[in-house]
Amino acid sequence: MKKKILIYVAIGLGVAILLYLYIQFIYIAAFRNYSDIKKKLVIKQKELKQAQELLARYDDFKARASEIKLATHKLEKSMPNKPRIPELLKNITLIATNCELQDFQFVPGKLVDKKTYAQQNIRVKFNSGYHSLGKFVSELIVMPRIVNIKFLNVSSVKKPTNKESINIEILLETYVYYGH
Repeated sequence: MKKKILIYVAIGLGVAILLYLYIQFIYIAAFRNYSDIKKKLVIKQKELKQAQELLARYDDFKARASEIKLATHKLEKSMPNKPRIPELLKNITLIATNCELQDFQFVPGKLVDKKTYAQQNIRVKFNSGYHSLGKFVSELIVMPRIVNIKFLNVSSVKKPTNKESINIEILLETYVYYGH
């Protein structure tokens, strides 16, 4: 009977060891799976937090996009995609009239193509006093469209009707944007 008990004890011990090893392998596999799931969960939580932060800043992004759109519109006005010489002539002539310039002449030059834009020179001649010249230049440089003064020549009038009268010749430079 001792032998039988020993066999049962051995079988029981073997079953217990097998059961222990089986549980260990299942536990280790489950633990690995749990660990992988936990890592994925941490990554998804970070992604969710980033998405929530972006969502919280959505209104800021929308407002900034609106500001950029307005700035782009302003830039398009300062450097149009067509020469628009009649409009430019009207604006410069209006400025000249407001500054009381005499014998005002406006002669646009040809468009000179560059890679993404074209450059156009405009020769302007008139008679005025120094104060009127200063007023004309200051109003010219605050126009919405980009207009640079490339050359300015001031000379005296041969028979002045006014002791402040001078001849002025200005070469203006403006641009047309073609894009990419």
